[in-house]
Amino acid sequence: MTNEDILEIVNKCNLHNAVELVNGEAYLIDEEFDLKLADGSTYRDRVELIVLMKNGEKVGGIYRMAEYDVHCVIDKNYRGQHIMSNFAKKGILEKIWPENKSVKLCGIDNREQFEMKSYLASLSHLEIKNIEEIERHLAYIEGEKYKYRE
Repeated sequence: MTNEDILEIVNKCNLHNAVELVNGEAYLIDEEFDLKLADGSTYRDRVELIVLMKNGEKVGGIYRMAEYDVHCVIDKNYRGQHIMSNFAKKGILEKIWPENKSVKLCGIDNREQFEMKSYLASLSHLEIKNIEEIERHLAYIEGEKYKYRE
């Protein structure tokens, strides 16, 4: 599922059917949605999702990928406002989904992205499953940059 797919589900959520986790800021959804496949077809499946809000607007979500991972996304217009980190600091994730113990970090192309996502994982008490892979990737990128500076 892509970031855009998750944000689309977030926008479809009816918060009247949700469990309020943080007053006006976070809601737990556990219901069925029509989901899209890469080929454009759809299927119906149960979705567990935390909808994150700011000033009455749906701004992001944390999609539960069973007990093996979570996918976190904030709309690009709301990034850098500490919405995800402020939620993570509350410790709610480990209370409602205690079986989720780790996360795979994706979309990391520089050390700053790695540090930011690692920080969010640590706030949520989630172990990073693919840290060695990320370190190799970053070392390669940094090596390539160094080669072309000379």
